[in-house]
Amino acid sequence: MTSTDGMADLESSGNRALEGFNEVGSEPRDRESAEQSRLLWVVGARDVPFADEAGPYGRSLAGGAIKHSNLTGGSDAYSGGEAWRIKGKGLLVNASSGRYGAECEKELNEVVDIFRHAGFSVASMGFDLDSPTTPNAVAVGELTWLRPL
Repeated sequence: MTSTDGMADLESSGNRALEGFNEVGSEPRDRESAEQSRLLWVVGARDVPFADEAGPYGRSLAGGAIKHSNLTGGSDAYSGGEAWRIKGKGLLVNASSGRYGAECEKELNEVVDIFRHAGFSVASMGFDLDSPTTPNAVAVGELTWLRPL
């Protein structure tokens, strides 16, 4: 997947990388709303690619959506997950990736700081309280929005 397929790179563009992607009015609190305007992201060795999961390129694939491995070309990555641009608030992220997902809150917090350094206000969905190695796939409870660094 390349920029002509709808992929943007946070490392080269900062917060301008997501200007072309849709914003949603509120945090996804259920699976149905989580599927709207969901972006996939991956922190790789040299870049942080993003893309609309069900954008034109994803819809052209057999499964109808991209996977995290489309962003890396199958290469290794530090972490991966999903994100939503929340209108008037910033970037909401989780660590949901079958291949690259964060394994703990500390790892996800490090990724949140990468986004904050790029100029975003960010909130994390965190991890399931009953299963601390399972990232939340929808927003649960009060979210804490952190300003850019």
